[in-house]
Amino acid sequence: MNLTGSGEATVLYQEYLPQSKEGILHSIDVTPQQYQQKKDFTNKLITWNQSIQDEYNQSYFIGFSILQNPIIIADLTGENALTINEIHTLHPDITATYCHSLGNETQTIIDPKNSLLSTLAQSLNKNAGDSNAFILGKQLFTWLKNHTSYEKHQTYQPQAAIKTYKTGVGDCDDLTYLYLSLCKAAGIPSRYIKGYLVSNNSAIPHVWAEIFVGTSVSQTGWIPVECAGTGSITSEIHNNYGIEDVQHIRLCIDDGTNETFQNLTNPLQIRYEQSLDVNLNRVEIISNYTVLSSKQLTIKNNQRSYK
Repeated sequence: MNLTGSGEATVLYQEYLPQSKEGILHSIDVTPQQYQQKKDFTNKLITWNQSIQDEYNQSYFIGFSILQNPIIIADLTGENALTINEIHTLHPDITATYCHSLGNETQTIIDPKNSLLSTLAQSLNKNAGDSNAFILGKQLFTWLKNHTSYEKHQTYQPQAAIKTYKTGVGDCDDLTYLYLSLCKAAGIPSRYIKGYLVSNNSAIPHVWAEIFVGTSVSQTGWIPVECAGTGSITSEIHNNYGIEDVQHIRLCIDDGTNETFQNLTNPLQIRYEQSLDVNLNRVEIISNYTVLSSKQLTIKNNQRSYK
């Protein structure tokens, strides 16, 4: 951030520290060190709150080193998953936290109560409360892949799920929020994950989904769903439903609150006098990206594994 001219400015900047579900987080470096840290749920939020006078050049930096392993749900049948009714009975707290709407100050983004989205979800949920959550989640994912396509939009702010439904296009967060809206409307507790999609030379801000299907399927009961893929339906199910590859770096897991959702969509707030010019530049830098081992995803008799 670079300020030129004369006057006063106030900066409020918030970022989440990285976390790993299947891996090891070796080190974290935060600069400048005059910050506040708040831990809520599994998330750790760093907040810089500074008052600045006249010309000023400031960098806000979070560096980390991480060793990643993929997350994979081997069984594609989902036969051990809970039904919708079982989830609601056995896990009322999860149901209460992850089946409602979310949005920012101006609009509802994740919107299971929207009549069009609710009607669609119920039409795909043939067995209502007796539906297997894993299978229903896969049916909703199949609908998403059949009726939407990935397309970046120009604005930073996410669009409402109903707009993505009507236009049939959206980027990673838009498609994820539509999928979450449908899952919640069908009774499946669902949440977003905010992080990065990394490669050897880039780190792109990214959003993907998790749905709750029961602890007989995964240790926590949650399974990952990547909604922004562009392959065939079969390929998308095999590679992105119940799989989170090592390129996904987690920063923030949805805690069910509008406060956290708004922090993600508006992390930087600057108030400054008109006599100041403000120039912002966000940079993600990847170094020492190394593939330690590489295996092929194989599917046989509805069972997935890396070999």
